Amino acid sequence: MRQPTAIVCGGGIGGTTAALALRRAGLAVTLVEQAPEIKEIGTGLQLGPNAVRALFDLGLEPELRALSPVTQEIIRRRWDGGVLNRTTLGASAEQRYGAPYLQVHRADLLDLLLQAAVGATGAGTPIEVVTAARVTAIEDVDDVAPVAVTAGGVRFRGDLLVGADGVRSLVREAIGCTVPIVNSGDMCFRALIDGARVRENDDLRFLTEQQAAHFWFGEDKHLVAYPIRHGDAVNIVGVVPEDAEVASAGQRPSSTAEMVESYRGWDPRLTALLGTPALGDVSLWTLQRQDPHETWTRGAVALVGDACHAMLPYVSQGASQAIEDAVVLAEEIGTVEIGGAEHGAPAAALARYAARRAPDAHRVQREAHVSRDLYHLPDGPDQQSRDQRWHEASGEPAGPIDRIYTGTSRRTGAVA
Repeated sequence: MRQPTAIVCGGGIGGTTAALALRRAGLAVTLVEQAPEIKEIGTGLQLGPNAVRALFDLGLEPELRALSPVTQEIIRRRWDGGVLNRTTLGASAEQRYGAPYLQVHRADLLDLLLQAAVGATGAGTPIEVVTAARVTAIEDVDDVAPVAVTAGGVRFRGDLLVGADGVRSLVREAIGCTVPIVNSGDMCFRALIDGARVRENDDLRFLTEQQAAHFWFGEDKHLVAYPIRHGDAVNIVGVVPEDAEVASAGQRPSSTAEMVESYRGWDPRLTALLGTPALGDVSLWTLQRQDPHETWTRGAVALVGDACHAMLPYVSQGASQAIEDAVVLAEEIGTVEIGGAEHGAPAAALARYAARRAPDAHRVQREAHVSRDLYHLPDGPDQQSRDQRWHEASGEPAGPIDRIYTGTSRRTGAVA
């Protein structure tokens, strides 16, 4: 019997994870990316235990552990610096969820995934990567072998087609999803602050002495900072009300001076951090979201990541959810015989994928949306009530976050 084939549109973290997982499930995979190379730009990201466990199942545990010390805790503060609560992670979270919480640079994670996907070692056939290939059409969506067509007229046909093409997904449109992507009203600073300069400042050194996430919350805005690359940099994600330029263009250049001004009057340690020299550019990005929907698959076509559940970053799960999507999709595809007598096998497998993953991803979307208002309360009775609840919730992850970190139940060994 011939080897089944898959086309993955989009070479970001979700798409590259899907390509690797499908390789390990026995498919011949072609990854099609519009950029000249598979390369992540940007800053850091947080990986919940749900995603780290999925990546461990793909055989990446030693390499992932080398990227980052285990995150020990999440510390939440008022805008003025007063500590509200601490969520304990570290060894106890690893024992509870089967994997640790990690904080890594996006480029490091993508490179790790790509090398595993194209490498000669490991299970399955190394994937083929096609770059500088912008997909402009998806054809034969209801056929047994859908096709991705590039601007140059090249046609990529597979037994399975995966849309990992982000918020502006062409594949999502092709399968008939009409739920719009909308601006949240927020934008975020993204920057890497020089870790060496942070360590030189006695008031800031605590940010690199332990692997932890540090949050500050105030009216209409919040910010998270955490070390990456073993303290070489401190990653900044600062959320503020969106301006007209970013709302229109989607992003614009910024500066450390603009970050300082945006958080003027907050904890002096925070503004000192934001005024420390950055490594590379500082930028502002719009934050977009999509309401939960059920159009994740159609026939032998499926979506993963932002293509099917664009979410706000307020529970730090965007990349983690895409990774879970990819691994669960491959698990289901690995349970069927593609190209044999069971002609509808891919469609049935993809329907099971959506049935398993959509409820969990929808929960994360809703939790992130609710968290926006909770994080941005002005000082007053509602803020005081929130702070009291958070104080009482210090300790192990609980409630919605516990369910998120538990993740989607897995088929043991399906893509190992």
